[in-house]
Amino acid sequence: MRQLLYNAMLSFVSGAAFVLGVGVVAAALSLYYERDRRPDLVFVPLPAGVEVLEHARVNDTPYFSVQGVVENTSEQDWAEVSLEMDILAGTALMNSCSGNVRRVPPSSRRAFLVECYRVAGTSLPHNVTYRIRIEGARKERDT
Repeated sequence: MRQLLYNAMLSFVSGAAFVLGVGVVAAALSLYYERDRRPDLVFVPLPAGVEVLEHARVNDTPYFSVQGVVENTSEQDWAEVSLEMDILAGTALMNSCSGNVRRVPPSSRRAFLVECYRVAGTSLPHNVTYRIRIEGARKERDT
């Protein structure tokens, strides 16, 4: 009987120590990853002063890929610019995909690459084209 009580207490203390250890590790990881969180961003549809300067299809890739340059001529520092690309076969819409350009300061240019994964990149018919546009941008919330 004494051995049974001893084993029960040892199991209880071991379990409590394990739960406490897991809690401490979880709290430490939570604090560590909390500091890397992105700030709250405000979405602005079709921002003024942000445009796609140039773009071209990248050939010989496994996906339908387009690279280009986004220019910010405004005074706003954009944390992220969202691009939307439509892939067309003639006039019919085959697919839509999106991409992001991070950190576009005022009066600057940033390169981008948008890849559509559900469209084969090689051996496509010649009537397949694309249309790319800026959907919006995100900036840090004004305080």
